Amino acid sequence: MIPAQANAEYVCCMEDILQLYHQPYDPLYPMVCFDESSKQLITEKRQPLPMKSGQVFRYDYEYERQGVANLFMCFEPLQSWRHVEVTDRHTKVDFAHSMKMLVEILTKSILVGLIMGEVLRQVMMGNGMIQ
Repeated sequence: MIPAQANAEYVCCMEDILQLYHQPYDPLYPMVCFDESSKQLITEKRQPLPMKSGQVFRYDYEYERQGVANLFMCFEPLQSWRHVEVTDRHTKVDFAHSMKMLVEILTKSILVGLIMGEVLRQVMMGNGMIQ
């Protein structure tokens, strides 16, 4: 869905990316999507109540925060392949290790087309295409 504040430049960028998805698969030139996300780790403060006949499972909404995990995800849509790397923090070094791991997996490739979700969002935000 295109955001309401999107302009022609934004739509043009998105069309370029969508065009990449329609390219035929070539193992020497794979297209890989890469994105990252932080996820909060939580534990329940109380044990859920056991279910009784005719009732739904009940649990308390209170939780205890157990930190954050960072996820780096690589996905090759034309091969239905994906890999998720979980790290304790989100640093340039962690990012570099994920890129190195991707290169090691795709050693037979001549060139890897890399679509990076966060970089694309930052570029579009920096250009005022999205807010």
